[in-house]
Amino acid sequence: MKKILIVSTLVAATAMSAFAQGKVAMQNSSSSPVKLTSDTSLVLAADVTQAGTAVGQSAPLLSGKTLVMGLYAGTSSSSLALFAPRSGDPRGYLMNVTAFDPGVIASTTYQLAGIAAGPTWLQVKVWDSAFPTFEATPPTAYVGSSPVFQFTTGGSVTYPNIAPMLTAPIVVGLVPEPTAAAIAGLGLASMLIFRRRK
Repeated sequence: MKKILIVSTLVAATAMSAFAQGKVAMQNSSSSPVKLTSDTSLVLAADVTQAGTAVGQSAPLLSGKTLVMGLYAGTSSSSLALFAPRSGDPRGYLMNVTAFDPGVIASTTYQLAGIAAGPTWLQVKVWDSAFPTFEATPPTAYVGSSPVFQFTTGGSVTYPNIAPMLTAPIVVGLVPEPTAAAIAGLGLASMLIFRRRK
């Protein structure tokens, strides 16, 4: 009898802990699409004609690149981690799966294990699907992100949608090489030095 009581208690505690986890639906809207930057210097040569436009859904970019949109969550704005959706690609939503409006994804649900329902810090990040995470993506590949924001996650059977929090497009582009920025900075500094000498 004790074993049955202990097992029943453990099963009930496990079931209740699933309800205590924060739940959220990740989706954006046509007012906050994923789009390529309009700065053609931060776009691959094959994608220049798509610069400044929303990323399509039914095919990869002209360069053949496919993007993934992932949800990062945490109990503070400085402790965000990538969470896997309840189904599909464990990194997030692949941007060439379904033909929705360009740059808009279908609702993808998440259970935030280890984060209680209630106010939670979130950020949506987009990166080249050839890489496992946003952080592992090199500067020669596409990346972009939303601002970090606070959102009240659901706790029972509801999955509140974050779409109203995403109020601006998520702009994706190549990250400028740090060496190029350093060389430009050195060039500017040397010009200033030589200018002062005259």
